[in-house]
Amino acid sequence: MTPFICASCGVNVCKTHELMFRLRGSLWDLVCAKLRVLPSNYLCIGCIEQAINRRLDCHDFDCLTINLGSDRRSDRLNDRLKGFKDIYSIASTRAYKEISE
Repeated sequence: MTPFICASCGVNVCKTHELMFRLRGSLWDLVCAKLRVLPSNYLCIGCIEQAINRRLDCHDFDCLTINLGSDRRSDRLNDRLKGFKDIYSIASTRAYKEISE
C-alpha cells in the first residue's frame, strides 16, 4: 500500500494536507472499528466524519502539540481544529499546576 493513503476512500492525505493530526484514542479506536481498518492506517477527515455521522470539532482531538496550528493543513482540518489552542493551553496549565503542587 502506498504511504499516506486513506484506508477507507483511497485519497492521498498528504496531498490533501490532512496528514498531521491526532484524535483522542477512544474516538480513533471507534472509527477504525467502524471502518474495519487497522489503527496504524491513515484516514481522511471526510471518512472519519462519515464513520461517526457528524463533523469533528476541537474536542475530538488529542491534547498534543501536533494539533497546534500549521500552514500545511487543509481548510477543512483547520476548521475542525478551531478553538483547539485554547483547550490545549488550559489543559497544559492544569497539568503544570497538578505537577507543581
